[in-house]
Amino acid sequence: MPICLVKQHLETVASILTAIVNVSLSSGVFPAELSKAVLTPVLKKPSLDRNLLKSNYRLVSNLPFVMCVGKLIEKVVSTHVSNYINVYELSDPYQSAYKVSHSTETALTYVQNDILRAIDNQRAVLLLMLDLSAAFDTVDHGILLEWLAGDFGIGAKLVQDLH
Repeated sequence: MPICLVKQHLETVASILTAIVNVSLSSGVFPAELSKAVLTPVLKKPSLDRNLLKSNYRLVSNLPFVMCVGKLIEKVVSTHVSNYINVYELSDPYQSAYKVSHSTETALTYVQNDILRAIDNQRAVLLLMLDLSAAFDTVDHGILLEWLAGDFGIGAKLVQDLH
């Protein structure tokens, strides 16, 4: 179903989409069909060598309507979890990622301020920087899910289904 058609008839489709999202949330099941996309390799620039697949192409995912429903469920879950974390003040006060009004610039400002205050107080400063861009790939998901259930109170049903 083309997304433009959905937008034109949103009043009619909204109740159906709401029902799908609610069933997914209440059952704790995210249907596998909703996470499939058609990937198309696209040449980054016309002047690049077409034979170098890895470096000269980027993948573009064409999302069928069913995938858009999956994205909708993901957004609802993300919003619910974020609200839960905010209401119960579960996030670390020094965390900048995934917080409203926080960014890389905010984090850098905090670090710079801490360094300048330490220097003003004639203290030694040591800055250790790590590239954690792929750190989540190394996390044991079983331990993470247990931690979410234990420390954050994320429901056992959700944790069980994610595991």
